[in-house]
Amino acid sequence: MSHSRLALPSYESVKHLDGKGNYAVSRYYKWPFSFFYQKKFRMIFDLMDGRLYNNLLDYGAGPANMFKAELEKHCYRLVSYDTSSVMNKDWRFSAIICASVLEFMKSPWATLNLLDFMLKPNGHIYIASPMDTRLTQLYFNLIGDKQLRWPHFYIKRLVEDRFIVDEYQEWNGLYFAIRAHKK
Repeated sequence: MSHSRLALPSYESVKHLDGKGNYAVSRYYKWPFSFFYQKKFRMIFDLMDGRLYNNLLDYGAGPANMFKAELEKHCYRLVSYDTSSVMNKDWRFSAIICASVLEFMKSPWATLNLLDFMLKPNGHIYIASPMDTRLTQLYFNLIGDKQLRWPHFYIKRLVEDRFIVDEYQEWNGLYFAIRAHKK
């Protein structure tokens, strides 16, 4: 398990995107927020366990695409998708990352159906999200984040209904991460 700092784009190159897709881009660079954002992705990378994928979709990357450099270490081809991207109905991926996305979707079930359709038969999907605990509620209040979220137990149940969970991790009541594959 690595504890080194993950590579981020320079703040100067992404500061104009603050508030436009990635919530509070500036907080990726400030303590203590940077620690929590990095921990969420570190959990995903730990679940990837050094795997190298043919192609990887970062679903919900946001316009700043904060962890692009790190994700590129795990694939030959990275596709980043955010709400301004055009979805190609023929896309199929050997791995899909969905980090802090499902909790905001109008229909997480429909999103998981889409991701399942886009996942190749032997592929993996990696999902990470904040947990719905008093600690996370305190954290979101601290950073002024008042967005409504689906609770983690609901997201976990939807993932278990749609995929076979290979590994599940929780971290200090703040985040969970899942590696799963098609049923």
